[in-house]
Amino acid sequence: MFDWTAHTKDPSDTAVAVKLQAFLTGLQVFFATTRNDFLREYFRGAHVLDIGAGEHNPSCYNEEKWEHGIICKVAAYAVGIEINAELCEHYNQKGYRFKCIDATSEIDLGERFDRVFMGDVIEHVNNPVALLQFAKRHLVAGGRILLTTPNPYYFAGIGTRSRKKNRPFFIANFEHTCWITPTNANELARRSGLQFTRIYFPQGSLKKRLLEALGLIENAHKEFMYEFTA
Repeated sequence: MFDWTAHTKDPSDTAVAVKLQAFLTGLQVFFATTRNDFLREYFRGAHVLDIGAGEHNPSCYNEEKWEHGIICKVAAYAVGIEINAELCEHYNQKGYRFKCIDATSEIDLGERFDRVFMGDVIEHVNNPVALLQFAKRHLVAGGRILLTTPNPYYFAGIGTRSRKKNRPFFIANFEHTCWITPTNANELARRSGLQFTRIYFPQGSLKKRLLEALGLIENAHKEFMYEFTA
């Protein structure tokens, strides 16, 4: 985490912004697999807490694309968290471990995990700092938090935003409360008492690699994947 308050009292200080850019650039890690294969390796053999693990459509529980199902196949132990009681009941009946919990609360599950995962969750909650503090509370020493979130600057979204239904205002998921770009993630880490340690990106197409070469990393990828440690 880059603590800008150690350098300035001005959150728009241009000289400190250069240092923040260098810090964020140094966090970039590219992986040469699919997202699902990346998750398989990241969570393999670990004790995992998966926050917001349920699908909107519970019938996805047995599909290969369901990320909690992928995690359960490789993890030593996995617990899913959901605020929807019906989803929890559905997945528990299928043999998964789900708990109906508000992951922005001060609840302590009484368990500690090597990894905490939040797949496209943080942009839905009222209080992202409380969400990260909940995750932090449940980490073992040396544990990691991995979260994914949509990228509002993705180049392929430009065409979507030009459609009539998205004029004059772009309409995303109705339930989203915010976008979390790398600078936002750094500030959330600072406020949550976490270290911001990685920004993961898949190695992309030639077009994406060209954008990366031009320094337009935020335009090249449809999502951000952030890692935090305590």
